[in-house]
Amino acid sequence: MVAPRDHVLLRNSRASNWLAIRELRGTDEESMTSTGTTAVIALIDALLVETPGSSFRPGDAAMLSAADRDLVLAAVYTQSFGSSVHSVVLCSNCDERFDTDFELPELFERLQKTVDESNVKVVGDGVFEAEAGIRFRLPTGDEECSLIGKPGPEGLEWLLGRCIVSGDPRQAGDEVQAAMEQVAPIASLNIEARCPECGHVLEAHFDLQHFLLTALVTERQSLANEVHLLARTYSWSRTEIMEMPRSQRKTAVDLITGTASRGWDG
Repeated sequence: MVAPRDHVLLRNSRASNWLAIRELRGTDEESMTSTGTTAVIALIDALLVETPGSSFRPGDAAMLSAADRDLVLAAVYTQSFGSSVHSVVLCSNCDERFDTDFELPELFERLQKTVDESNVKVVGDGVFEAEAGIRFRLPTGDEECSLIGKPGPEGLEWLLGRCIVSGDPRQAGDEVQAAMEQVAPIASLNIEARCPECGHVLEAHFDLQHFLLTALVTERQSLANEVHLLARTYSWSRTEIMEMPRSQRKTAVDLITGTASRGWDG
């Protein structure tokens, strides 16, 4: 059984900078126990596929920027759950909970608009220039993880020192941070939502990394139930089931329970 691949074009690099990922398997889902940067890097590394011409291969996930990791996670989410994001929001006015949803492509169009409207120049392979002539690159996942244990100001100065190609981090830090947010906005932002009970409009925070990894963590019991059902029905081994692409496993479960709505290939 071969998992479908997604080819992900990375936003903040050359147009030819892309990578390929395979679909989630049960082994990947079971490995999810946290939602931090280390966990997401490990997940992406497991999903990266060796493909001629790709810019990142298995073992290279720690070299991705946070914004490009979000592009990969968006592809993983779409493969696994579809393009719509469903969430439950607590109204700050009437304390009622209500469902809200939006389309992931629309969110990334909004982020891309920030990039398109930016005055920051691309001056090289992964190198940008802010208005005052300060040149910088984006931090990698490895560098983000290295911040663990470093106090806020000290860690930020260390990180900027690594990323500023030309200029003084102590003088240009604020400008570079703002420029990074323009050229590489991450999928962690406020989404407007209206309460259907009282009409109050509020901003609900959405973070793609936290949302996706939390969804996988909370599905662990469902995964165990699916493995049990497939093993009992087809006498497949646990290893066979856990190595199945997620869409094929879900379809097999739907066929058994009578809820199938798509073909074997998802």
